[in-house]
Amino acid sequence: MAGSSIPDIASDPEKGILKLQEKFRLDLDDEACIHFFQDLINDSVSALFPQMVETIHRWAQYWR
Repeated sequence: MAGSSIPDIASDPEKGILKLQEKFRLDLDDEACIHFFQDLINDSVSALFPQMVETIHRWAQYWR
Protein backbone atom coordinates (compact mmCIF):
# COMPACT_ATOMS: atom_id res chain seq x y z
CA MET A 1 0.00 0.00 0.00
CA ALA A 2 2.97 2.30 0.47
CA GLY A 3 3.44 2.37 -3.31
CA SER A 4 -0.14 3.48 -3.82
CA SER A 5 -0.88 6.70 -5.68
CA ILE A 6 -3.59 7.53 -3.13
CA PRO A 7 -2.02 10.25 -0.92
CA ASP A 8 -3.67 9.23 2.38
CA ILE A 9 -2.60 5.62 2.02
CA ALA A 10 0.88 6.30 0.64
CA SER A 11 1.79 8.70 3.45
CA ASP A 12 0.74 6.36 6.26
CA PRO A 13 0.06 2.75 5.21
CA GLU A 14 -1.13 1.71 8.67
CA LYS A 15 -3.69 4.52 8.73
CA GLY A 16 -4.78 3.55 5.21
CA ILE A 17 -5.43 -0.03 6.28
CA LEU A 18 -7.51 1.18 9.22
CA LYS A 19 -9.56 3.43 6.90
CA LEU A 20 -10.25 0.49 4.59
CA GLN A 21 -11.32 -1.68 7.51
CA GLU A 22 -13.70 1.04 8.71
CA LYS A 23 -15.14 1.59 5.22
CA PHE A 24 -15.71 -2.07 4.39
CA ARG A 25 -16.68 -3.07 7.95
CA LEU A 26 -14.40 -6.12 8.05
CA ASP A 27 -15.29 -6.53 11.71
CA LEU A 28 -18.84 -7.73 10.90
CA ASP A 29 -19.90 -11.32 10.34
CA ASP A 30 -21.84 -12.29 7.21
CA GLU A 31 -25.31 -11.68 8.62
CA ALA A 32 -24.44 -8.30 10.14
CA CYS A 33 -22.67 -7.32 6.93
CA ILE A 34 -25.78 -8.08 4.87
CA HIS A 35 -27.91 -5.89 7.14
CA PHE A 36 -25.32 -3.09 7.16
CA PHE A 37 -25.08 -2.93 3.37
CA GLN A 38 -28.85 -3.29 2.91
CA ASP A 39 -29.37 -0.30 5.22
CA LEU A 40 -26.69 1.62 3.34
CA ILE A 41 -28.38 0.87 0.02
CA ASN A 42 -31.80 1.86 1.38
CA ASP A 43 -30.40 5.15 2.67
CA SER A 44 -28.77 5.85 -0.69
CA VAL A 45 -31.93 5.10 -2.65
CA SER A 46 -34.06 7.33 -0.46
CA ALA A 47 -31.61 10.26 -0.48
CA LEU A 48 -33.07 13.49 -1.87
CA PHE A 49 -30.10 14.87 -3.83
CA PRO A 50 -29.68 11.91 -6.24
CA GLN A 51 -33.41 12.01 -6.96
CA MET A 52 -33.20 15.72 -7.81
CA VAL A 53 -30.19 15.16 -10.07
CA GLU A 54 -31.99 12.31 -11.86
CA THR A 55 -35.07 14.50 -12.43
CA ILE A 56 -32.98 17.37 -13.79
CA HIS A 57 -31.13 14.91 -16.03
CA ARG A 58 -34.42 13.56 -17.40
CA TRP A 59 -35.61 17.10 -18.13
CA ALA A 60 -32.35 17.95 -19.87
CA GLN A 61 -32.59 14.81 -22.01
CA TYR A 62 -36.21 15.60 -22.88
CA TRP A 63 -35.37 19.13 -24.05
CA ARG A 64 -32.49 17.98 -26.28
